[in-house]
Amino acid sequence: MTTTTRTTQGLPSRAGGSPDGTKPATGVKAKTGVKAKMTKKMTKMKGALGKVSSGKVAAAAGVATAAAVVGAVARKRWASRGGASEISIEPHGDRWQVMVAGNARPSASFDLKREAVDAGREIARQRAPSVLLIRRADGSEQTRHEYPA
Repeated sequence: MTTTTRTTQGLPSRAGGSPDGTKPATGVKAKTGVKAKMTKKMTKMKGALGKVSSGKVAAAAGVATAAAVVGAVARKRWASRGGASEISIEPHGDRWQVMVAGNARPSASFDLKREAVDAGREIARQRAPSVLLIRRADGSEQTRHEYPA
Protein backbone atom coordinates (compact mmCIF):
# COMPACT_ATOMS: atom_id res chain seq x y z
CA MET A 1 0.00 0.00 0.00
CA THR A 2 1.26 3.48 -0.78
CA THR A 3 0.73 6.52 1.36
CA THR A 4 0.21 10.00 0.05
CA THR A 5 0.39 13.28 1.85
CA ARG A 6 -2.60 15.58 1.70
CA THR A 7 -3.56 18.82 3.43
CA THR A 8 -6.59 19.14 5.69
CA GLN A 9 -7.43 22.60 6.98
CA GLY A 10 -3.87 23.73 6.34
CA LEU A 11 -2.34 20.86 8.34
CA PRO A 12 -0.49 17.98 6.67
CA SER A 13 -1.90 14.50 7.27
CA ARG A 14 -1.29 11.08 5.79
CA ALA A 15 -3.77 8.99 3.90
CA GLY A 16 -3.51 5.25 4.24
CA GLY A 17 -4.06 2.77 7.04
CA SER A 18 -6.56 -0.03 6.80
CA PRO A 19 -9.05 0.01 3.91
CA ASP A 20 -12.03 0.32 6.26
CA GLY A 21 -10.44 3.25 8.14
CA THR A 22 -10.32 1.55 11.55
CA LYS A 23 -6.52 1.72 11.84
CA PRO A 24 -4.58 4.92 11.18
CA ALA A 25 -1.65 5.08 8.80
CA THR A 26 1.80 4.88 10.32
CA GLY A 27 3.13 8.21 11.44
CA VAL A 28 -0.31 9.64 12.33
CA LYS A 29 -0.48 10.93 15.89
CA ALA A 30 -3.43 10.01 18.11
CA LYS A 31 -5.86 12.83 18.85
CA THR A 32 -6.14 13.93 22.47
CA GLY A 33 -8.53 15.92 24.60
CA VAL A 34 -11.90 17.28 23.60
CA LYS A 35 -11.30 16.82 19.87
CA ALA A 36 -10.64 13.11 20.41
CA LYS A 37 -13.80 12.69 22.47
CA MET A 38 -15.90 14.48 19.85
CA THR A 39 -14.37 12.38 17.08
CA LYS A 40 -15.13 9.21 19.04
CA LYS A 41 -18.73 10.32 19.64
CA MET A 42 -19.19 11.22 15.99
CA THR A 43 -17.84 7.83 14.90
CA LYS A 44 -20.26 6.01 17.22
CA MET A 45 -23.18 8.15 16.07
CA LYS A 46 -22.24 7.67 12.43
CA GLY A 47 -22.23 3.90 12.88
CA ALA A 48 -25.59 3.97 14.63
CA LEU A 49 -27.24 6.27 12.10
CA GLY A 50 -25.97 4.55 8.98
CA LYS A 51 -25.58 6.69 5.88
CA VAL A 52 -25.80 10.22 7.23
CA SER A 53 -23.45 13.01 6.26
CA SER A 54 -20.65 13.66 8.72
CA GLY A 55 -21.74 17.30 8.95
CA LYS A 56 -25.14 16.30 10.33
CA VAL A 57 -23.52 13.86 12.75
CA ALA A 58 -21.09 16.54 13.90
CA ALA A 59 -23.96 18.97 14.41
CA ALA A 60 -25.93 16.40 16.42
CA ALA A 61 -22.90 15.53 18.56
CA GLY A 62 -22.19 19.22 19.12
CA VAL A 63 -25.78 19.95 20.13
CA ALA A 64 -25.90 16.98 22.52
CA THR A 65 -22.60 17.94 24.12
CA ALA A 66 -23.58 21.60 24.36
CA ALA A 67 -26.91 20.69 25.98
CA ALA A 68 -25.14 18.51 28.56
CA VAL A 69 -22.66 21.28 29.37
CA VAL A 70 -25.39 23.93 29.65
CA GLY A 71 -27.44 21.66 31.93
CA ALA A 72 -24.46 20.94 34.19
CA VAL A 73 -23.57 24.64 34.44
CA ALA A 74 -27.17 25.58 35.24
CA ARG A 75 -27.39 22.93 37.97
CA LYS A 76 -24.09 24.09 39.46
CA ARG A 77 -25.19 27.75 39.47
CA TRP A 78 -28.56 26.85 40.99
CA ALA A 79 -26.93 24.77 43.74
CA SER A 80 -24.35 27.49 44.47
CA ARG A 81 -27.16 29.99 45.07
CA GLY A 82 -28.68 27.71 47.67
CA GLY A 83 -31.55 26.76 45.40
CA ALA A 84 -33.01 23.29 45.39
CA SER A 85 -34.60 21.30 42.59
CA GLU A 86 -38.38 21.24 42.83
CA ILE A 87 -40.15 18.00 42.02
CA SER A 88 -43.93 18.03 42.08
CA ILE A 89 -46.61 15.37 41.93
CA GLU A 90 -49.51 16.82 39.95
CA PRO A 91 -52.86 15.54 38.67
CA HIS A 92 -53.25 15.36 34.89
CA GLY A 93 -56.64 14.11 33.80
CA ASP A 94 -57.14 10.73 35.48
CA ARG A 95 -53.36 10.19 35.91
CA TRP A 96 -50.60 11.56 38.17
CA GLN A 97 -47.43 13.13 36.78
CA VAL A 98 -43.98 13.60 38.28
CA MET A 99 -42.80 17.02 37.12
CA VAL A 100 -39.30 18.44 37.62
CA ALA A 101 -39.12 22.25 37.65
CA GLY A 102 -37.67 23.56 34.41
CA ASN A 103 -38.69 20.54 32.33
CA ALA A 104 -41.49 20.96 29.80
CA ARG A 105 -42.48 17.29 29.91
CA PRO A 106 -43.24 15.09 32.91
CA SER A 107 -40.52 12.73 34.14
CA ALA A 108 -43.11 10.01 34.66
CA SER A 109 -46.86 9.40 34.61
CA PHE A 110 -48.82 6.92 36.76
CA ASP A 111 -52.37 5.68 37.26
CA LEU A 112 -52.05 5.79 41.07
CA LYS A 113 -50.97 8.77 43.15
CA ARG A 114 -49.04 6.47 45.50
CA GLU A 115 -46.85 5.24 42.62
CA ALA A 116 -46.17 8.83 41.48
CA VAL A 117 -45.21 9.84 45.03
CA ASP A 118 -42.78 6.91 45.32
CA ALA A 119 -41.15 7.83 42.00
CA GLY A 120 -41.03 11.51 43.00
CA ARG A 121 -39.34 10.66 46.31
CA GLU A 122 -36.65 8.69 44.51
CA ILE A 123 -35.99 11.55 42.08
CA ALA A 124 -35.90 14.05 44.97
CA ARG A 125 -33.33 11.90 46.82
CA GLN A 126 -31.16 11.66 43.71
CA ARG A 127 -31.31 15.42 43.07
CA ALA A 128 -30.74 16.56 46.66
CA PRO A 129 -30.88 19.34 47.69
CA SER A 130 -34.46 19.27 46.49
CA VAL A 131 -38.08 19.84 47.45
CA LEU A 132 -40.88 17.36 46.76
CA LEU A 133 -44.26 19.04 46.42
CA ILE A 134 -47.30 16.75 46.50
CA ARG A 135 -50.57 18.23 45.22
CA ARG A 136 -54.18 17.18 45.73
CA ALA A 137 -56.52 16.22 42.90
CA ASP A 138 -57.78 19.83 42.77
CA GLY A 139 -54.19 21.11 42.33
CA SER A 140 -53.76 22.64 45.79
CA GLU A 141 -50.64 21.91 47.83
CA GLN A 142 -50.99 18.89 50.09
CA THR A 143 -47.47 18.22 51.43
CA ARG A 144 -43.96 19.59 51.01
CA HIS A 145 -40.85 17.47 51.77
CA GLU A 146 -37.30 18.85 51.75
CA TYR A 147 -34.28 16.68 50.94
CA PRO A 148 -31.03 18.30 52.12
CA ALA A 149 -27.72 17.75 50.31
